[in-house]
Amino acid sequence: MKRLALTLALSLAAAASPAVASGPDTRTVTVSAADLNLSSERGRTVLDQRLSSAIDKVCAVHKSPGLPAWISFRKCVEAKTQEVRPLRDALIAQALSTAKVAAR
Repeated sequence: MKRLALTLALSLAAAASPAVASGPDTRTVTVSAADLNLSSERGRTVLDQRLSSAIDKVCAVHKSPGLPAWISFRKCVEAKTQEVRPLRDALIAQALSTAKVAAR
């Protein structure tokens, strides 16, 4: 399986949060799927766990005490989840396609 990686990035403008008022904050997390068999349920589960953990790390810039910060964090998680879903699905489709060809 060729090396596959998804990169999640979050950029915040300085005005978006008082916590990053000194300038934009960008967090990038690379999620590797190279060691996973995405044609198996177990491989897909592990990928989903890795993506969830990466999204939490990317969105952690919003984690601070208080309801407004929690709401920002949850919105970030939802947005990043939607952002990576097509990439995730494409990786799985590629793996399933490769598995079908290999089985012939």
